[in-house]
Amino acid sequence: MVSVFAAITDTYEPLQTSTVTRIGICTENGIMNPVEIIPINIEALFICGTVTGETKKSFGILMFYEEKHIFHRSGNWSPGDFFVSVNAVELRNLKTDIFLPGDYRIGISYAMPIVLESTFQVSNE
Repeated sequence: MVSVFAAITDTYEPLQTSTVTRIGICTENGIMNPVEIIPINIEALFICGTVTGETKKSFGILMFYEEKHIFHRSGNWSPGDFFVSVNAVELRNLKTDIFLPGDYRIGISYAMPIVLESTFQVSNE
C-alpha cells in the first residue's frame, strides 16, 4: 500500500515518530537561548525549539497576542533545534512594525489541538 501511495503522490513520508520537546522565543537566529521578556523596540524575533527523535516532524506554529491569533507558520522540520523568524510587520490584526507591549503565547500543533505552549512578554522597561 505504501508503494502505491508513493507512486501516486510522488512523495513518501515515513511514520513521523519525532516530537517537539521544547519551544520558546529567541532573539538571535541559531542561538538556542529562549527568553521570557522581549524589549519593546525589537522588530524581529525567532520562535525556537527542539524536535526530538529520528524522523522529520510536520507541525504548525501559532502565536497569540492578548488571546488574538496573530501568526501561523506550518512546516516539516528535521530533528534538532529549529528557528522560525517572525517580523512584527507579518503579524495579522496588529498593523504595526514593532511588537506591542503585552502578553503573548506561542504554541505547537500537530494537527490541532496545541500540544506544547510557552508565554512571553514585550516590555517597555
